[in-house]
Amino acid sequence: MLALLAWQKPALLLLDEPTNHLDMEMRQALALALADFEGAVVLVSHDRHLLRETADEFWLVADGAVAPWTGDLQDYARWLLERGQGSGPAKARDEDAAHTRAARQEEKRTAAAQRAALAPLRKKIQATERALEAAEAELASLEAQLADPALYDDPKQKAQVSALMQRAGQARQDREALEGEWLALSEEYEALGG
Repeated sequence: MLALLAWQKPALLLLDEPTNHLDMEMRQALALALADFEGAVVLVSHDRHLLRETADEFWLVADGAVAPWTGDLQDYARWLLERGQGSGPAKARDEDAAHTRAARQEEKRTAAAQRAALAPLRKKIQATERALEAAEAELASLEAQLADPALYDDPKQKAQVSALMQRAGQARQDREALEGEWLALSEEYEALGG
C-alpha cells in the first residue's frame, strides 16, 4: 500500500507504526525511502532507529496536549523515567531542565548540522544504488539473451552473439565500478557518523 501511495506522489504521508511486521532489511529500506521523500511525513513509531533516521523534529503528546519536543530520543527516555519516578524537588528539576534544555538545543543544532552535511552524501549513495540496480537489471537481461540456445543455432546470429557478449562484459565492468563506488561512499558516510 505504501508503494502505491508513494507512486501517486502525495505531499503528506501519515504513518502509524509502519515498521510493524517488517524484517530488518525492509525497515532499513523504509527508513531510506522516508529520508529521501520530498513531502512531509507525520510518523508515529516505537522504532527508535526509524525515528533517528527520518525525523527532523519531534512532538510530545502528553497530558491532553501536543507540543514541540526540543530534545532527542534519549531526552525523551529520561523524561519518561523522571515522570514515572517523580524524582527530586521541583526547583532542582527546573534548574536541571533549564541546563539540559540548553544542552539539548546545542545537541540538536549539532545533529541538524551533521544531517545537513551528510544529506548530499546520502543522496549520492542512493543514486549509486539506483544505478547499480539498473546495471544489474541490464546484465541479467543480457545474460538471459545469451542463455537462449536458439541464438546459437543460426550461424547468421554470430555478430549478434558477439555484440551481446561485449555489452554483457561492459555491463559487468559497470556493475563492479558502481559496487566499488557504493562501498567507498558507504564507508565515508559511516566514518562521518552516518
